[in-house]
Amino acid sequence: MSEFGSTFKARREAKGLSLEQIATETRINTRFLQAIEHDDFQVLPGGIFSRGFVRAYAEVLGMDPEKAVADFERVSNYHEPLLEGLRVSTPQPSKRNLILYPIAAGVLVLVIVIFYLVTRDRPVTANPDPPKPSVAAPETAASPPAAVPAAVEPPPPPSPPPRETTQPKAPLTLAVEVREPTWVKITTDGTSAVPGVILQPGTTRSYTAQNSISIAVGNAAGLSLKINDRPLRPLGRSGQVRTITITPANIKDITG
Repeated sequence: MSEFGSTFKARREAKGLSLEQIATETRINTRFLQAIEHDDFQVLPGGIFSRGFVRAYAEVLGMDPEKAVADFERVSNYHEPLLEGLRVSTPQPSKRNLILYPIAAGVLVLVIVIFYLVTRDRPVTANPDPPKPSVAAPETAASPPAAVPAAVEPPPPPSPPPRETTQPKAPLTLAVEVREPTWVKITTDGTSAVPGVILQPGTTRSYTAQNSISIAVGNAAGLSLKINDRPLRPLGRSGQVRTITITPANIKDITG
């Protein structure tokens, strides 16, 4: 055990706190807290979540969270895995395609020129026998009178259009916009809507519920949230782990 992990354990024991009490306060699994105390960094989830766990643990113990995170990065040789491997390579055209492009363009121009030469001198023939308009023969006095149409009953009045029925809006509508890579877990009315995934910047999603929406995030500053088109107050700082439950009764307390 290095000085980093032993410092957390010594401070916790000096305050008379158990790992279970720390886990209840920070919502961090005791397995991860033990990993921090024993410098077993391979157990941690990695990335910004490891930094968030160290920061939250240090705050509960009254330690300097920024210094704790800096010591963690130095001891664990920390790096950002979420930002690796994101370089996108653009396929380059092959040498064969570069040769075929001008050949295809030259063939197309040649076809257009031949078509123009063949069609420009073609004579336009006029229709020698235009159709003559037919003249109707005048009616004679002996022509019988036109028959009088029978009376036609008026059509029945159209039935009124059906009334449009609108579905009632759900009491809770949560809009999520991702600003930074963030681990998110969302439950609506007790049913899992997002089991726990890492969302990338630019992602927007919407969720509805009748009674409650619970959301847990591993990077409190990585999301922008709106409930019923009203922005929520910031959940916390970058890397901070937070959990919040939204109900129709507490909307006014959590919106800005």
